[in-house]
Amino acid sequence: MDRNLFFPGADLSHLAPIDGGSILGGKPKCLWHSTETKVLPSYSTGFFPNMTICKGTPFQHIPANRAARALKKRRGGVQTNRWNVFQIEICGFANNIGLVGVMQEVADWLFEVRGTPKTCSVKFRQFDSSFGFNNGVRLSAEEWRTYAGHLGHMHAPENDHGDPGSPFPIDLILGGDDMTKDELLDALRSPTGQAILRDAVRHELRVATGKDDATQPAGAWFNEVKANVRAIKNKVAP
Repeated sequence: MDRNLFFPGADLSHLAPIDGGSILGGKPKCLWHSTETKVLPSYSTGFFPNMTICKGTPFQHIPANRAARALKKRRGGVQTNRWNVFQIEICGFANNIGLVGVMQEVADWLFEVRGTPKTCSVKFRQFDSSFGFNNGVRLSAEEWRTYAGHLGHMHAPENDHGDPGSPFPIDLILGGDDMTKDELLDALRSPTGQAILRDAVRHELRVATGKDDATQPAGAWFNEVKANVRAIKNKVAP
């Protein structure tokens, strides 16, 4: 086993017994799915992605130089799985996927080992308008062949799934909106920042008293808070 083809620290306890084959061509891509479950799927049908990130743990099933099997492929159609795409399933539900730090680390690793650009030039639509073959954002066969960077299942040709759905923290995953510590503190000192902090305290109190789902205190809600903090950076004076 070539350890360089596996993400450092990945859990390898659920390796796929069969993968999708060799990479046939195309530019390097990373495609994100949502599992529509809270727990690690069994993948009993054998349609493994390359990796599943569940509760912050990256389970890698297939090495970085081999194709996954999680995309549909029509007979005689485009090579969906084997056209240079690393596929990642995130435990969670469409329109409710929050940022987990390891997602950023995996994006960095894919840039290093596969040359996958830390860019995204497609639009994420909200589920379920993202569902279907003609959802307005799905790529053609040629667009799929030439695309490089990050995208979702909703963009894959010959597929009708609409996951992971918007809002999806692709900008945060790719690190395009990082803030320094001083920028963050300045933003939080503003009136808008203070309102965000009050909302955070109220949320934690609701979780503590059982009025919110305590299993998701840092999921999509936390991602929304971070996005709001970043948004005020250029709207208010320190």
